[in-house]
Amino acid sequence: MHEDQRAELAEKRALYADLNQAVRTFRAAVELYVQDLLDQATSPGPALDVLDEPRRAYQIEYARAQMILPEYPMIITSEINRSFNSAYRVLAQLQKNYDADKAAELQQWLYDGFSEAAWVHRQVLRHDLGVDKPISDFQAALRMLQDTRKASIDRGIANRGLGVDAVGGYTSGVQPPDA
Repeated sequence: MHEDQRAELAEKRALYADLNQAVRTFRAAVELYVQDLLDQATSPGPALDVLDEPRRAYQIEYARAQMILPEYPMIITSEINRSFNSAYRVLAQLQKNYDADKAAELQQWLYDGFSEAAWVHRQVLRHDLGVDKPISDFQAALRMLQDTRKASIDRGIANRGLGVDAVGGYTSGVQPPDA
């Protein structure tokens, strides 16, 4: 491997590690915020600005990823971003109009649907680095993640009065290498 290729791989590894850490940190902060919201069971609930730092760190890594990631990893990274944006909008609405059932539904989605999205994301990044096998059916995994987000967060909670705008999903015919 030439020196330029080693440097590119090292840059990609660093970005992927930073992006994965930012996703994990922001996700943990959101989960903790929702738990605090449920524990307090009041409106307006804890200040949403407690998410500012992990959200900003994630947004920086996402912006870096947009410039470096190839299409296949960027597709799932974009779904992670849509999921974070959807969850954040729900939290902003819950901050104004608290509803314990909606907060519990968001928490369940974070533990189920978003946990799966984070796992798929990590696997896709690992495969792109050459350290893991590809996901057997990337398109099916992506559709499942998008459908879960749309049903649980974008449409589900929005249709029950929180006023969250639905966010579309990105699908393409792109298949992972060696799929």
